[in-house]
Amino acid sequence: FHYFGIHDETVDYREIPWRNGRFDPTSLSHRLATLGRARHVLRHWREKAQQRTLAFCVSTAHADFMAERFKREGIRAAAVYRGSALERSEALELLERGDLQVVFSVDLFNEGIDLPAIDTVMMLRPTESKVLFLQQLGRGLRRHPAKERLAVLDFIGNHQGFLNKPQALFEVGSRYRDLAAFGRQVRDGTLALPPGCYVNYDLALVEFLIRLQGRG
Repeated sequence: FHYFGIHDETVDYREIPWRNGRFDPTSLSHRLATLGRARHVLRHWREKAQQRTLAFCVSTAHADFMAERFKREGIRAAAVYRGSALERSEALELLERGDLQVVFSVDLFNEGIDLPAIDTVMMLRPTESKVLFLQQLGRGLRRHPAKERLAVLDFIGNHQGFLNKPQALFEVGSRYRDLAAFGRQVRDGTLALPPGCYVNYDLALVEFLIRLQGRG
């Protein structure tokens, strides 16, 4: 895989209410379904995505908004969720054939389905569960003759709720000093990775991790 930790710079997650170990779903959906954030996602998708993208959204409104914004830019996109006009099986078939480039999903593709042709995943929502994050990532890790690697576009905000991602993907400890050490490894290019894998974090995220040193 090629993993891109992208600073979610258009959203200030500190302004979103945090209740019972998670962001308030309604407030989160409103903050993510904005024109500025869609433009930010679109720019990085154009730079880093491959042929078939599965994107994970926080709500049906968010998925619909993103699909509409991408379609306005001439990209073949669709939103898929329980009760959507396009059923999951049909969406996958269209994606496999290349009739769709991006599927924006809500909950339906976290587990229990094999998507070998997916070569790009976009994490457009915070995921409080490390298990869920790895399930979403795993949707694109199946081998397929048409792809050489998986591209992961992970949008990460300025909130401690995102710290479980390096813990899940790179087996980093949960202590702040462990996360700060991980940030320094990323900065210095000393992170140990499997052959063929690549990791890049935006500088703002690296600095956020390093600043955790000494906090506990």
